Amino acid sequence: MPLTQSSLATSTRDIEFLQRSISLMLALTKQLDSLSLIDTLFLRLFRSRLVYHACMYEVHNKQGLEINQAADGKQLLFRQIVEKPWQARDSNEPPQIVIESFLAQKPMSQAIEGKRTKYLIFPIVPSAGKVGHALELQAIDIKAVHNFLAGNVISVFTNLLKIFENMERDLLTGLYNKQCLEVSLIRYAQHALTCAHDANRMDKKEWLTFIKITPADTQGSEELQIMFGHQILTTFRNTDLVYRYGENEFVALLICNEESGVKAAVKRLAQHTLEHDNELIQKLQISMASAEFEDGMSVKQTINSVRDSMN
Repeated sequence: MPLTQSSLATSTRDIEFLQRSISLMLALTKQLDSLSLIDTLFLRLFRSRLVYHACMYEVHNKQGLEINQAADGKQLLFRQIVEKPWQARDSNEPPQIVIESFLAQKPMSQAIEGKRTKYLIFPIVPSAGKVGHALELQAIDIKAVHNFLAGNVISVFTNLLKIFENMERDLLTGLYNKQCLEVSLIRYAQHALTCAHDANRMDKKEWLTFIKITPADTQGSEELQIMFGHQILTTFRNTDLVYRYGENEFVALLICNEESGVKAAVKRLAQHTLEHDNELIQKLQISMASAEFEDGMSVKQTINSVRDSMN
């Protein structure tokens, strides 16, 4: 049976999608950390011209439980870690469809009111662990995006992301861990600068801030560290990176041109801690010190220097 011009065009388009998908999967397998993996996916999505906006959220359980144990959206903390192109927002809360998709643990799509574009959501909820992710895409041709990502591509991306998260995340708080700080900070610092630039910020300097908390009561120390870690995430900008360095110790990479801006961010964290709903968080004794971090500097030496300045 001879091929019609229409069926031939469809066949050619399917082959192009397959070639793109294979190329993307190969590119994903070459990445060394979670943020590089996400950046690669976003780059290829925009190069395909199928997607107009993309956002990746990391998702935490506010109660410090496993991320798959959340009963409703009120228990979830969504934090944008990558967004292209950047959009000014009145709220950091994601669209409701993102929350619903994450709780249902299945992809969902929805038309955007007043626009030709639609939401396409891919939730990534691990069977164990403190952190999940939600991929929010906006596109006109949802079917084309599905064809590009469906099956092997999204499976490869999801599995690689879960592997990286297992290596990079602190088991208690869900923040990035000490090993991730020492091994991947240079790459992550460049990513943070890129995100700040995408958000139309002219900041080019980076600062390492060492934070130590001393609970008034040693009981419930782990719960306090979880809550304080969430407080850092909600206080600092999405372009800032937060790590748990040790017991009651945290490190934040802040993007800011002037030291005065860093001091303002640190002061804001202290103030939000005093205003926290939990009385034990309010009573935390907090010590903080910062130093500028530049390419070529030793991560360990910089942190140790900042740490020693607090003594």
